[in-house]
Amino acid sequence: MFTNTGHTCALWGVPSVQPALSSRRHVGPSARNQSMGEMPARHVVTTGHAVSVAYGVTQTANYPASACVARAVNGVVVALGTFVKPTYLRLPISVCTKLASTSTRLIVAGTTGS
Repeated sequence: MFTNTGHTCALWGVPSVQPALSSRRHVGPSARNQSMGEMPARHVVTTGHAVSVAYGVTQTANYPASACVARAVNGVVVALGTFVKPTYLRLPISVCTKLASTSTRLIVAGTTGS
């Protein structure tokens, strides 16, 4: 969820979400964009209001061990172009280090990501 704490702004697109051990220690590939081919909507966000994005995590056991090489991470680094600087968020999960086992989508209005 992206909550505006400043002046009214406009956001659109798909955030970059990278599994990480810390803000500077990324692990494995970034989340897959599941909105490829869809047109992003422009969201005008006033102070105190929010937009959100869906973030999915596939269980690493769903992949062959040699293709995945699972690793526990402490969080994710989220960024959105020039709108949102890279920010570390604590989220303990297990991810694949050889293939993308997480996914994200276009920003949507509201706080549910859908």
